[in-house]
Amino acid sequence: YDHFYLEYACHSPDQQRWFAMRVTPLDGPAPRRVVISHTDITERWQTQMELQKAYETLEQRIVDRTAELRATKERTEAILDNSADGILLVNFDLTVHQTNQSFCHLFGCGLVGYEGSAFETLAHPEDAALIRQAARSVISTQKRATTEFRSRRRDGSLFDAEVSIGFVHGQGLV
Repeated sequence: YDHFYLEYACHSPDQQRWFAMRVTPLDGPAPRRVVISHTDITERWQTQMELQKAYETLEQRIVDRTAELRATKERTEAILDNSADGILLVNFDLTVHQTNQSFCHLFGCGLVGYEGSAFETLAHPEDAALIRQAARSVISTQKRATTEFRSRRRDGSLFDAEVSIGFVHGQGLV
């Protein structure tokens, strides 16, 4: 070996300490000679342990927060999916982001029947501008609006609907 290196604990009754030992051979004729050095690396070890503890604490906080968010999401989805009202979330570009089960039943579509579709496709063509304007008004004013229009199911049949549009802060949704 060209050299040997070892980090080790050497605690005293009242202090925790760590050292690094390096053994380096000297060139020359036999007998073989070496230089042995011991360096106090206690400060570095303590810093590493503090960093590791902070990392573990942060990791646990992330795990806990993720579990809280997952539980909140599940509760919210349970409320939405068990509501008798048809509910949908619309992106600011006025495409459908998500719908609940009642909406899908009301509009005669599967659970992903309208996701990505233009919001106005839910209305009779003559009423499309009305709901598009109502949604844009809510986006610009961030205030709730209610309007009535003729809705169009997936099969093309029409029904009268009242829609309440609200702004979802921080989500890019109405």
